Amino acid sequence: MTPLIPAVQVRAATHGLGVYALKKIRKGAIVGEVFGNVVPEPCYTSRYCMELGNGQTLEPDTPFRYLNHSCRPNCELMYYDPDTLCPGDEHLLDKLFVKVVRAIQPDEELLIDYAWPADHAIPCGCGARDCRGWIVNPAELPLLLAGAVEALALPK
Repeated sequence: MTPLIPAVQVRAATHGLGVYALKKIRKGAIVGEVFGNVVPEPCYTSRYCMELGNGQTLEPDTPFRYLNHSCRPNCELMYYDPDTLCPGDEHLLDKLFVKVVRAIQPDEELLIDYAWPADHAIPCGCGARDCRGWIVNPAELPLLLAGAVEALALPK
Protein backbone atom coordinates (compact mmCIF):
# COMPACT_ATOMS: atom_id res chain seq x y z
CA MET A 1 0.00 0.00 0.00
CA THR A 2 1.42 3.37 -0.97
CA PRO A 3 0.90 5.98 1.75
CA LEU A 4 -0.79 9.19 0.71
CA ILE A 5 1.45 11.30 2.93
CA PRO A 6 1.63 14.18 0.38
CA ALA A 7 -2.06 14.70 1.27
CA VAL A 8 -1.04 16.00 4.72
CA GLN A 9 1.26 18.57 6.27
CA VAL A 10 2.52 19.18 9.82
CA ARG A 11 2.09 22.72 11.10
CA ALA A 12 1.15 24.74 14.18
CA ALA A 13 -2.06 23.67 15.91
CA THR A 14 -4.02 24.71 18.98
CA HIS A 15 -1.97 22.22 21.01
CA GLY A 16 1.59 22.22 19.64
CA LEU A 17 1.87 20.76 16.16
CA GLY A 18 -0.87 19.02 14.19
CA VAL A 19 -1.44 17.15 10.95
CA TYR A 20 -3.51 19.02 8.35
CA ALA A 21 -5.11 17.94 5.09
CA LEU A 22 -3.75 19.55 1.94
CA LYS A 23 -6.75 18.39 -0.08
CA LYS A 24 -10.20 16.92 0.47
CA ILE A 25 -10.01 13.35 1.80
CA ARG A 26 -13.05 11.12 1.49
CA LYS A 27 -14.58 9.08 4.29
CA GLY A 28 -13.05 5.60 4.45
CA ALA A 29 -9.78 6.61 2.79
CA ILE A 30 -6.48 5.40 4.19
CA VAL A 31 -4.35 8.53 4.57
CA GLY A 32 -1.18 6.54 5.11
CA GLU A 33 0.81 4.09 7.18
CA VAL A 34 2.21 5.15 10.52
CA PHE A 35 5.93 4.48 10.32
CA GLY A 36 8.35 4.61 13.23
CA ASN A 37 10.43 2.59 15.65
CA VAL A 38 8.86 -0.46 17.29
CA VAL A 39 9.72 -0.66 20.98
CA PRO A 40 9.34 -4.21 22.37
CA GLU A 41 8.71 -3.08 25.97
CA PRO A 42 5.19 -3.61 27.38
CA CYS A 43 5.40 -0.62 29.77
CA TYR A 44 7.02 1.84 27.36
CA THR A 45 5.44 5.28 27.23
CA SER A 46 6.25 8.58 25.60
CA ARG A 47 4.44 11.69 24.52
CA TYR A 48 3.69 10.25 21.06
CA CYS A 49 3.72 6.44 21.39
CA MET A 50 0.97 4.22 19.97
CA GLU A 51 0.18 0.71 21.19
CA LEU A 52 0.64 -2.09 18.68
CA GLY A 53 -0.43 -4.92 20.96
CA ASN A 54 1.57 -7.99 21.96
CA GLY A 55 3.61 -5.84 24.35
CA GLN A 56 4.92 -3.62 21.57
CA THR A 57 4.68 0.12 21.13
CA LEU A 58 5.31 2.28 18.08
CA GLU A 59 7.24 5.53 18.44
CA PRO A 60 5.82 7.19 15.30
CA ASP A 61 7.69 9.30 12.79
CA THR A 62 6.49 12.53 11.22
CA PRO A 63 3.82 13.28 10.07
CA PHE A 64 1.52 11.02 12.12
CA ARG A 65 3.58 11.58 15.26
CA TYR A 66 1.64 14.84 15.52
CA LEU A 67 -1.94 13.54 15.36
CA ASN A 68 -3.85 15.41 18.05
CA HIS A 69 -6.78 14.20 20.14
CA SER A 70 -10.43 15.09 19.75
CA CYS A 71 -13.50 13.66 21.47
CA ARG A 72 -15.09 14.00 17.98
CA PRO A 73 -12.31 12.63 15.73
CA ASN A 74 -12.29 12.59 11.94
CA CYS A 75 -9.72 9.76 11.77
CA GLU A 76 -8.88 6.54 13.55
CA LEU A 77 -5.89 4.26 13.81
CA MET A 78 -6.52 0.99 12.02
CA TYR A 79 -5.00 -2.48 11.89
CA TYR A 80 -5.96 -5.06 9.31
CA ASP A 81 -7.67 -8.10 10.79
CA PRO A 82 -5.78 -11.22 9.70
CA ASP A 83 -9.08 -13.09 9.36
CA THR A 84 -10.43 -10.65 6.77
CA LEU A 85 -7.34 -10.17 4.58
CA CYS A 86 -7.44 -11.32 1.00
CA PRO A 87 -4.73 -13.72 -0.20
CA GLY A 88 -1.64 -11.71 -1.12
CA ASP A 89 -2.31 -8.95 1.42
CA GLU A 90 -0.36 -10.56 4.27
CA HIS A 91 2.18 -7.72 3.99
CA LEU A 92 -0.43 -5.47 5.66
CA LEU A 93 -0.30 -7.41 8.94
CA ASP A 94 1.35 -5.77 11.97
CA LYS A 95 1.07 -2.33 10.40
CA LEU A 96 -0.80 0.71 11.65
CA PHE A 97 -2.72 3.02 9.31
CA VAL A 98 -4.64 6.30 9.61
CA LYS A 99 -8.19 5.92 8.27
CA VAL A 100 -10.66 8.77 7.71
CA VAL A 101 -14.01 8.29 9.51
CA ARG A 102 -15.71 11.36 8.03
CA ALA A 103 -14.84 13.52 5.03
CA ILE A 104 -12.02 15.98 5.69
CA GLN A 105 -11.75 19.35 3.97
CA PRO A 106 -8.52 21.06 2.86
CA ASP A 107 -6.73 22.76 5.80
CA GLU A 108 -8.73 20.72 8.33
CA GLU A 109 -6.72 19.10 11.12
CA LEU A 110 -6.68 15.29 11.22
CA LEU A 111 -7.73 14.18 14.71
CA ILE A 112 -7.98 10.85 16.52
CA ASP A 113 -9.53 9.84 19.84
CA TYR A 114 -6.64 8.85 22.10
CA ALA A 115 -9.10 6.86 24.30
CA TRP A 116 -6.57 6.48 27.10
CA PRO A 117 -7.33 4.23 30.07
CA ALA A 118 -8.74 6.08 33.08
CA ASP A 119 -5.51 5.74 35.05
CA HIS A 120 -3.72 7.81 32.35
CA ALA A 121 -6.52 10.33 31.71
CA ILE A 122 -5.81 14.05 31.62
CA PRO A 123 -8.18 16.99 31.21
CA CYS A 124 -9.23 17.55 27.61
CA GLY A 125 -9.24 20.86 25.77
CA CYS A 126 -10.31 19.63 22.33
CA GLY A 127 -13.22 22.05 22.04
CA ALA A 128 -15.64 19.52 20.51
CA ARG A 129 -19.26 20.31 21.37
CA ASP A 130 -19.56 16.89 22.99
CA CYS A 131 -16.12 16.92 24.64
CA ARG A 132 -15.90 14.39 27.48
CA GLY A 133 -13.79 16.77 29.54
CA TRP A 134 -11.09 14.12 29.78
CA ILE A 135 -8.80 12.38 27.32
CA VAL A 136 -10.03 8.94 28.26
CA ASN A 137 -11.62 5.84 26.79
CA PRO A 138 -15.36 6.67 26.68
CA ALA A 139 -16.16 3.38 28.45
CA GLU A 140 -13.97 4.46 31.39
CA LEU A 141 -15.34 8.01 31.68
CA PRO A 142 -17.82 6.98 34.43
CA LEU A 143 -14.84 6.12 36.64
CA LEU A 144 -13.65 9.70 36.43
CA LEU A 145 -17.08 11.28 36.77
CA ALA A 146 -17.89 9.15 39.81
CA GLY A 147 -14.92 10.61 41.67
CA ALA A 148 -12.74 7.55 41.21
CA VAL A 149 -9.79 9.77 40.22
CA GLU A 150 -8.12 9.35 43.60
CA ALA A 151 -8.61 5.59 43.50
CA LEU A 152 -6.89 5.51 40.13
CA ALA A 153 -4.02 7.66 41.41
CA LEU A 154 -4.63 10.29 38.74
CA PRO A 155 -3.33 13.81 39.19
CA LYS A 156 -5.96 16.36 40.12
